Amino acid sequence: MNLKKNLLKVFSANFIQTLTSILVGFIVPSILTIEGYADLKTYTLYMTYVGVLHLGFVDGLYLKYGGKNLEKISKGKLKGEHTLLIFMQLLMTIIFLIVALINQDMVLFLMTISILPTNLVSFHKQFYQAVGNFTKYSRIMNIYSFTYVIFNLALVFLIKSTSFEIYCLTNFICNTFALIYSEYHFYKLVHNEKQQLSKESLKHIKSGFMLMSGNLAAIFLYSIDKWFVKLFFTVEDFSYYSFAVSMFNIIVVILNSVSITFYNVFAKEEKQNFVAKVKDTLLVLGAFASAAYFPLAVFLKLFLAKYTPSLTIIALSFATFPYLFIIKAIFVNLYKSRKKEKKYTKVVVAMLIVASILNALSMIIYKDIQAIAIATLLSFIIWYIVSFYDFGYLKSDLREISFLLIATSSFIICSHLSNIILGGFIYLVVIILSEVIIYRKLSIRTFKLKE
Repeated sequence: MNLKKNLLKVFSANFIQTLTSILVGFIVPSILTIEGYADLKTYTLYMTYVGVLHLGFVDGLYLKYGGKNLEKISKGKLKGEHTLLIFMQLLMTIIFLIVALINQDMVLFLMTISILPTNLVSFHKQFYQAVGNFTKYSRIMNIYSFTYVIFNLALVFLIKSTSFEIYCLTNFICNTFALIYSEYHFYKLVHNEKQQLSKESLKHIKSGFMLMSGNLAAIFLYSIDKWFVKLFFTVEDFSYYSFAVSMFNIIVVILNSVSITFYNVFAKEEKQNFVAKVKDTLLVLGAFASAAYFPLAVFLKLFLAKYTPSLTIIALSFATFPYLFIIKAIFVNLYKSRKKEKKYTKVVVAMLIVASILNALSMIIYKDIQAIAIATLLSFIIWYIVSFYDFGYLKSDLREISFLLIATSSFIICSHLSNIILGGFIYLVVIILSEVIIYRKLSIRTFKLKE
């Protein structure tokens, strides 16, 4: 199956998830109190680290099966690896359940019951990504998205619940639905095979641990700003900042669809000319993605005014998109496809330290959540620049630097204009002219990309 079809399948699934995120992201905060929403976002913050509890096992399988043909994979070994993962996650669930009950921590309890379904669904999704079966991957995504939006809409409009616990529980329920579908098709794939469970399976923990460590460091890097706000600012500040991050993640969901597809492509063969073209295209798409801020700002002012203090944070986070598109879709995938997990981890840990220092300085000097957002933007720009050391053929040239300077500066200026509609119009005109003048026929060439 060619790249365009894979991209379309994954993009459609992520587009549906994006619509779901938009609906839930706007509707749920409207019914919860500021404090209740802060508790809900604390739960989602905890959930970002649940993937660590498979100890890199799923990441090891992701590396093992990347670019492989499904028909040539040993189903017996795959079956054994699946069983081992279930055992590991049940053990983790028991451990965290004891801790949650001892501490009487409701948020930790809700996270704990989600460990097994979340990581097993992750196992199936990662496996289908690795082997390039994006049909199954998309269906798993769609099952979760549809059930998630249905449950949340029912809670808001039918039950009218203001309990944050119920909204947290929907994540567990929807992952369970996705897991039932995944397990059914996995059973059809391996049920005729004799399970092969051996010590060799544990090697995947070793091979995946470094990648997981890098992913964990990346998770901390992506969320370090939220931790600073949660630990050192007020509940209201955390709620506003978390709302801004939720809006930011709507675009990131779409970005992930691109990133997921290109890993399978790069794992088969890294064609430098192709990667360079993709990089140029994503750079421009990232700049256009930043423009989503303007209609979002209008919507917030009209229908969700209590979260308008988040607008400055949203604007600064949206300014990261041109850099983030390249980092996630190109650089991170190249580290993985080259099997450079150790190097990837070192880079991400170094950037985590840089981001922590910048966030700490922002907090100490300015004592303002806007300064935290600026520190986060600077962190991604630095990561973008540092990555050229490992990927010399992708190093920025004059046209790329010019485009980024124009895109970033014009967006920050336009997003702070008092007239949001005018700001959005000016920014789009600037980006379109810059793309035409600097990259010329890039838009046409984009549709000619071939795997």
